Amino acid sequence: MSTINITGNIQKAALVQLRSKEIVTNILAAIYTGPTKEDATAAAVDFVGHLTLHNEDAVKTACGDNFDAIAAAFTDQAQSIAEKLADAVIDADKAETESQVQKYVDNLQYKHSIDNGQDVVDDPAE
Repeated sequence: MSTINITGNIQKAALVQLRSKEIVTNILAAIYTGPTKEDATAAAVDFVGHLTLHNEDAVKTACGDNFDAIAAAFTDQAQSIAEKLADAVIDADKAETESQVQKYVDNLQYKHSIDNGQDVVDDPAE
C-alpha cells in the first residue's frame, strides 16, 4: 500500500470519528444553553395552570359521572404533567441543537485532504 493510500485512509478514519455520536454529544454538552429544567418546568406549570375546557358542557356530557373524577385527577397530576411537558420542550430544543452540531461536524474536512475534502457526508435534506 502506498503512503498516499495510508494517509487517505487515516484521514477518512479520523473524519469518521469526528462525525461520531460521542463527539457530537461532547460538543453539545459544552455549548448547550437552552432552558434549564427549572425554567422549563416553571413555564409549563404556568401553561398547565391556564388550561381551560373549550366546551365544558359538552365535555361534561361526554364524560358523564367521570367528569369530576377526571378533573380532580388532572388537577392532582398538574405538576407531573408540567414536568413531562418541560422534558419534552428541553428534548426538542436539544435535538435541534444536536442536529446543528452534527451538520457542523459532518462538513469538517482535512485542509490538505487527498480528495480535496470531497468526502463530506451526504445530506438527504439537500
